[in-house]
Amino acid sequence: MRGRSFSRHREVRAALHRDLVNTNEWDAQRGKDYDFLMDLRETGDYGGLAHASVESAQQAVLCACAILNTVLAAEPALKSAPQASGD
Repeated sequence: MRGRSFSRHREVRAALHRDLVNTNEWDAQRGKDYDFLMDLRETGDYGGLAHASVESAQQAVLCACAILNTVLAAEPALKSAPQASGD
């Protein structure tokens, strides 16, 4: 985030809220979207028998799209950045 690097997911989450949401650069819903995605990731990584539902997966796509649109609106130069191959 803006040239900084992080070694833990929780550091990214804290910085996102501190530097973007709490300063109103991102609206509160984008912070909630990010938290939802991180919580779902934790379920996938550490949930044991718990699995993401189809509804949660669909919501995750919507949240990710909303975050991507917010980032691209703030950083238009990223729209022309090289894309990773889906191979």
